[in-house]
Amino acid sequence: MCLKECVKDETWLWHMRLGHVNFDSMKMMAQKEMLKGLPSIEHPNQLCKGCLEDKLFRKSFPKESISKENQLLQEIHADACGPI
Repeated sequence: MCLKECVKDETWLWHMRLGHVNFDSMKMMAQKEMLKGLPSIEHPNQLCKGCLEDKLFRKSFPKESISKENQLLQEIHADACGPI
């Protein structure tokens, strides 16, 4: 309900609901009636801030570790989250 109140344009609402899928894919899904309730999609004249931020350049990971551990078990990596 909160997202529906913030976004008045149905095209943008579906763009966000579908995980910021591109508008050409949304248009194809609407034409093939792949989703119930998906209206016919028109390309908006605006740009999605979330999509633009995801496409920005990011620094690559360093090839070597910055810290140099020299003893056994000095640094441990573990999955503490478990199944989701």
